[in-house]
Amino acid sequence: MLKQLRIMNPLTGIRKGLRDRLYFFMLWALIFSFLSLSFLTSQEIFPNPAESYPKKDDSAGENLEKRVTEYTIKAKLVILGDLGSLGKMAVEENSWVNGDRLEKIFRMYGSTDPKQVKKGRDFSGDLKIVTRLPLKSDRSVGRADVEEGAGVERYYSGVLKKNEIVEKEEVVFYADHAISTRPEGEPKVIEGKYESPLSAFEYFLNNDVKEGDVFESNFIIDSSPKIYRCEVGKKEYLENYKSYAYKIDVLTFDGIKKDKNGQPLPIKKKGGIRLWLCKDGEWKDRFLRLNIKYRWYLTLSFQMRMIRKKA
Repeated sequence: MLKQLRIMNPLTGIRKGLRDRLYFFMLWALIFSFLSLSFLTSQEIFPNPAESYPKKDDSAGENLEKRVTEYTIKAKLVILGDLGSLGKMAVEENSWVNGDRLEKIFRMYGSTDPKQVKKGRDFSGDLKIVTRLPLKSDRSVGRADVEEGAGVERYYSGVLKKNEIVEKEEVVFYADHAISTRPEGEPKVIEGKYESPLSAFEYFLNNDVKEGDVFESNFIIDSSPKIYRCEVGKKEYLENYKSYAYKIDVLTFDGIKKDKNGQPLPIKKKGGIRLWLCKDGEWKDRFLRLNIKYRWYLTLSFQMRMIRKKA
């Protein structure tokens, strides 16, 4: 009696090896590549210690808004195809009145799957911008004051962790300069008006857009100036969500280095990072999908999880 021979697909070992390498790449891809610079992953996703947040005045009442949008992170390789789920990410928006101030938090954080932590891949990342706005006597925010920066406080913090190795950065923004602090060095003063690495993503969720719009922002990461240029394209129908979403190309440039023509040196060119932003219907003001082309052969896709409120 002949024994059945078990023939292994030669691609199986390759896929497994690539999957293991991808968990390392994800340490940078989850957030910094998502912000178009480096590549990150993270640990278990929800949530970080409450003491990292501004203290809330109990007399202020209920939060004005709190929303968390969750994403599944998938990877796709040319020829080998879909490698499946690698982890999770979330976008958190939170705001409340605290005395005579409106406090807002915009946060992005993520994780590899919990089983990877057990295998020694305890990676985590958390980027957050805190904004405090002065309120007028009628409890509204003065738009002119905000645009001029009068009485506005803005603070950014970023934490990356790979097992026992932790990297941190904190930035305080002022009207004409910013101060970046990292554990391994002295505070660095950067002259000029800057935003956080989350500025483009926060802008699109909070403002109306139309095809042809261009958003530009100077931001700081790793104590160094960078530039966003975001181009809003046509609406596309995403079948999974039964919704239309604007396709937005996110380009990034070095804020100091120039190319041979004297223009800012590109970091991520068009097509490297794409967002699909919904502006109406059930998923209004949410990113439905975010794609990052890490290499010509590897694309990371952040796909919104459709969690609906119970009736």
